[in-house]
Amino acid sequence: MIKNLCFLFIVFLVIIFIGGWFETTSKASEIEKPKKIYYSSLSQEARRQVECLAQNIFYEARAEPQEGQLAVALVTLNRVQSPLYPHDICNVVRERNTSVCQFTWWCDKDLKTKAVKYRYNEQEKNVYNKMRKVALYAYINYEVLEDITGGALYYHANYVNPKWKKTKTAKIGKHIFYKNRR
Repeated sequence: MIKNLCFLFIVFLVIIFIGGWFETTSKASEIEKPKKIYYSSLSQEARRQVECLAQNIFYEARAEPQEGQLAVALVTLNRVQSPLYPHDICNVVRERNTSVCQFTWWCDKDLKTKAVKYRYNEQEKNVYNKMRKVALYAYINYEVLEDITGGALYYHANYVNPKWKKTKTAKIGKHIFYKNRR
């Protein structure tokens, strides 16, 4: 009798274990994993979009940890998805609100002049190539990435104090992220 009960208990545990394993694996397969796509395999237009995103990351967050760089990319892509902004990365990055640029570096003539010099500087080329990898990763995987900014459309450096009436969503590196109040 005790042997039969032990046997049934073991069978019960095995069934629970296998059932739990199947449930876990089926849930895992429902979540899409980030894709790995090479820059060279993109269309010319997709490469142009990735370059605009990489430039924005380069000028806005190159000194930030990779998570901060990804956060800047996500804000840019969140804007592309928002009805409040253009539906093209390059247009989002270059957008002006009256005389103010949405991303300050775009209006900074000194930075643009330095950008030409960076093309000939190996160290800056390497940094830019890292930003391009972050941009490509965010561009390709935007739909499946967890938004670490909490849906932010705005951010500023922690040493700036704008008078925004927005909802704070995250602080990553030296940037503070916000979205519109509802």
